[in-house]
Amino acid sequence: MPLEIVSRLVKSTELDTQKVSSRTASGLLGVDMLSLKAPDFIPITMWGYGRMERTSPGQGLATTGVASCTAVVFHCVATGRTVLSHSPNRLQMLTFIPMIDWVAGGTGEGLEDFVKRLMWKEGNGVSPGSNPQHVDVGVFRGFRYALPSEAARFGHAGWMSDFYQLCNEIKSRRSITFDIRDEHIVASGAISVDKMAGTVSLLELPKSRSKCAINAIRSPMYDSLYSSQRVARDIFIGNFAYSKEDVIDIHLQWDVNKFKHSIPLPDAARLFARDHSHQPVQGAEKALRSMYNLMRTGGGPGEEQVRMCLESCMQEGMPCERCNKTGSKRCSRCGGAWYCNKEHQEADWLDHKTWCKKHRLPAQKTATA
Repeated sequence: MPLEIVSRLVKSTELDTQKVSSRTASGLLGVDMLSLKAPDFIPITMWGYGRMERTSPGQGLATTGVASCTAVVFHCVATGRTVLSHSPNRLQMLTFIPMIDWVAGGTGEGLEDFVKRLMWKEGNGVSPGSNPQHVDVGVFRGFRYALPSEAARFGHAGWMSDFYQLCNEIKSRRSITFDIRDEHIVASGAISVDKMAGTVSLLELPKSRSKCAINAIRSPMYDSLYSSQRVARDIFIGNFAYSKEDVIDIHLQWDVNKFKHSIPLPDAARLFARDHSHQPVQGAEKALRSMYNLMRTGGGPGEEQVRMCLESCMQEGMPCERCNKTGSKRCSRCGGAWYCNKEHQEADWLDHKTWCKKHRLPAQKTATA
């Protein structure tokens, strides 16, 4: 049975004007930003995916700010499992394999390594379970795909060709079949998916907000774990670190009943933030122009958009690695991680130590040599 897709008109009382990084987001996306009050849905941000089953808390998963990216929903009636991903265009297709494995009844674990995923696709390595399963899939394009000039640049036809090829190869080697729907553009930039039935709701804005988009979800159980300020850092700074040739992986963000981890910044983006986040804007002109020249050849945003992102992060401060507060303290060893207190720095050490040891500041390398 194909995935059920419905439209739901959002009430004005459910909307707030987006406060955090609104100027940055508006400049990048070309529309005014709104936030949605949806306490029963777990938000999934760009570069992330979430997994839910019948026993998970909340009503389901949701994603916002789908502009030039693609939201993908996987649902299996037999297992009662649902996955929602927010996927960039330059996506590494093998990143979908852990999602497909889990939703079809497998563990979804141990598949983060590229080689293991490749082996799984080819019929070796990790087993998805012995029972044949059918997975319903929905592919939803962001609102910028409605512009012909933008749609041609994003190359959705090629993206879908790669996606179909992946699913066909999995079908030929595994006991998993697919029913794929791909005909919807998300005008508001937001969708939600119910955890029980896998029903996808395309959220529509009132006519009075026709020139707006939903860029954040206000969920009390989640706001303390992944703030809009942190989303701005990970998405906007992170995007500037990629060249046209890069392919992007996405990461598990919410798993059944708990927050897993934030979306990691690429090395180049974290180093850029480290070196320039606490300088005056005019003091970062050289780095700003260098970043712009890099992105101009890679089809990225313009110089003014990069400037807006940089200003936002400098003026608002980098967020704590473990919560939504401003990180007033930095790691003294590498200078590339921010914390609001000592307790959060200690709690983050297991996740941070590999990057920290690799990117020690020169004085620290000398001191520890």
